[in-house]
Amino acid sequence: MGLRTRFRNLSWIKKTIAAVLAVAAAIGTLEAAFGTANSVFEWLTHEETQLIRSPWLGWEVWQNGTRNNMFVEGESTDRIVRVSMQREPFELRVPEQQEDVGILIAAWTDDSIFVLQNDISTESIPWMSPGTGIVNTRFGSGKLFLSNEFHNYFKGERVSQNTIPISSVGLRTRKSVTDTPLTEQKQDIFLTVFIDDDKDEVVDFLEYEYMVLDF
Repeated sequence: MGLRTRFRNLSWIKKTIAAVLAVAAAIGTLEAAFGTANSVFEWLTHEETQLIRSPWLGWEVWQNGTRNNMFVEGESTDRIVRVSMQREPFELRVPEQQEDVGILIAAWTDDSIFVLQNDISTESIPWMSPGTGIVNTRFGSGKLFLSNEFHNYFKGERVSQNTIPISSVGLRTRKSVTDTPLTEQKQDIFLTVFIDDDKDEVVDFLEYEYMVLDF
C-alpha cells in the first residue's frame, strides 16, 4: 500500500509511542524517553506533500482521465517519486522533448536499478550501454518491459502528443519475454528515467529521476 495509508489508526500510533516510552525509559532518563517518543510521533504523523508533477523531469501519471497522486519518498536528494496506482492501463505524460533525443526507462521489480549518479557515463550502467535498448514497433505496443539487463526506449512516434501509453508489462530476459496485463499486476514497478538532453552520454543532475509505481 502507499505510504499515506500506513498509519491511519490513531490508537495504533498511541500504542506504538507507549511501547517506545517504556523501552526508552528502561534504558535511560524519562526526558530521553519522551524525546524518543516525540521523534517517533513526528515521523509517524508527518504529512506528505502531494505533487502535481515529478520535481525533476516534470512527468505526470494518468489513469482514466485523472492525474494520479504522487509524493517524494525519503529525502529529496534520493530523487524518488512514489505514485499511487490502480491495476489498469496508464499514461506517462512528459514535457515537450527534443525530436532527436530519446527517453530511456529502465523498469524492474525492486530499487536495485536506482544507481544513477551525476557525471557518470551511461556506458558504465549495464542496462544503459549501447545495444540494450528495447524498441517494439514504430508507434509502440503499449508494453513496458521489466528488466535489469535492458531499457525501454521511446522516441518519435512512440511518444505521441507527449504521452507514453502503457497497457501491459513483460518480464524480459535474454532468453524469454512474458506478458502481464496491468489488471493482474500485483507488485510495485520501479522506474529509472533518463533523458540525455545534451546528448553527451553522461548523466547530469537534471536528466534523471526514479519512480515507484505503487500497485
